[in-house]
Amino acid sequence: MKNLSWDNIDLLSDADISYLLYKEGKSINVISKIRGLIKLQLKDK
Repeated sequence: MKNLSWDNIDLLSDADISYLLYKEGKSINVISKIRGLIKLQLKDK
């Protein structure tokens, strides 16, 4: 597994950033608003 942290945010994919937000306890609704994504995109991947 990759070493995911906010320290290397410029190297992270969109999925990695969403995962870090999820790990911090953010809900799918909050993540989708922060990331500007629709919920279906997160569920399908």
